[in-house]
Amino acid sequence: MNNEDGTIKLTGVNYAINNGVTTAINATFVGYYSGQSINATIAVTGDGLDDLTRKQVEEKARENLKTYVANGTLNTAQPVADTTAAK
Repeated sequence: MNNEDGTIKLTGVNYAINNGVTTAINATFVGYYSGQSINATIAVTGDGLDDLTRKQVEEKARENLKTYVANGTLNTAQPVADTTAAK
């Protein structure tokens, strides 16, 4: 599951800003994996959000998405997953 195989694509990045401070960056993905339709939004949270490039946001969100897909736990009932921005 990566950009090269074209099965799951990043379709949007939205910033949650509160009083001038970025509190989360939501990355939206759509596509197919193993015959299953995927439509997910992953929230990247933590310190240093304003320093992340779009590519870095995608990488952090995609790592969380990969975990959900691999575990078979991604479904419409799942809450939005969080991943920490600063590591």
